[in-house]
Amino acid sequence: MLASASAAPQMNAADADATSIPTARASSTSATPLTWSVTNLGAFNDEENSVATGINNAGKIVGFAIKVGAYYHRPFIYANGIMAPMLSPVQDYSIQPALINDGDMVVGYTYEPRAQDGGGPFIYSQGTYARLGGGKEPSGLNDAGKAVGNLVSRTLNPAAPAGTNPFITRFNAYLYFNGAMTDLTAAIGALSAYDINNQGDIVGKMPDKKGYFYRNGQVQGLGALPGDQYSLAISINDKAEIVGVSANDESIEFSRRSDINPTSGWRAFLYQNGAMTDLNEAGGFAKSYAFMVNNRGHVLGEAWKEGHRFHYVYRDGEFINLSDLPALKTAGWTAVKFYDMNDAGKIVGEGVIGGKVRALLLTPKEGG
Repeated sequence: MLASASAAPQMNAADADATSIPTARASSTSATPLTWSVTNLGAFNDEENSVATGINNAGKIVGFAIKVGAYYHRPFIYANGIMAPMLSPVQDYSIQPALINDGDMVVGYTYEPRAQDGGGPFIYSQGTYARLGGGKEPSGLNDAGKAVGNLVSRTLNPAAPAGTNPFITRFNAYLYFNGAMTDLTAAIGALSAYDINNQGDIVGKMPDKKGYFYRNGQVQGLGALPGDQYSLAISINDKAEIVGVSANDESIEFSRRSDINPTSGWRAFLYQNGAMTDLNEAGGFAKSYAFMVNNRGHVLGEAWKEGHRFHYVYRDGEFINLSDLPALKTAGWTAVKFYDMNDAGKIVGEGVIGGKVRALLLTPKEGG
């Protein structure tokens, strides 16, 4: 879940287990060590892989399972050690939850072969499932149930020459709430919308290819890091702290669970109190981006350094390489990836253990 701003910026499944080991830190100035435990969330059965994509502040987790060699994804909600189906199985639907808010509302993406558009974003609440139209999965969800994302629409172009694509494709940022869809491209000129907090503040990208902050009818550009021309604002928290990426690559985009391979110029940033901080330089990375900031100011992202690619969390002034945690290595996890984080610093994702892809949960604990 991605949450609310108080002040505007100035310019147990079958194979579940847990392992806990003190973690190595990039640098340590804290008087109390940080311990991480890793929990294998399991899968519905041994023939399926699983991926955890979202977590709320109550610790409820959403994700999906997929049978090895098959196409269809089965959504789940994991709570109190139990992985339960989120919806009754639909034979030819592939449903992938992305986020869950503190009201247990879920958004994500579904593939529906029989639908004219083939599928699109959905919202699920209290047993009710509804499609939001065509386009990408919602990228931001607040506790009021407001969701933002980017829609794709196609209209027939009667003037298209024979033998060419007869459709005109348009991309529109949107805000969804209580069954109504607001076109943010028309309303505020946004090229994309990536997150919304509990006050309704929205961040994303404008047509000038720079990140923006929107509040109460006013749009403010965030600019870019020195030497860069473009930026993308991806996440905002309750303190109006914003994270994203700055670059000279005008094609910068972000999509959850995509295998992003950015150019060397991508630099993660943290925007707070009117200033944009270069997290890429602070972490000594070759390239990086940040895609999540929680209400404690912890930042989740991905970086490249000395030929290695890994996910990191930046908290209390320190960078922690999540992909290299001793707890994960000791338990035998490899190829780990992370997608969401709650305010307690719990992080969900996926990894390979025992030759199978499994959803996993990382839980930090201060004091060792």
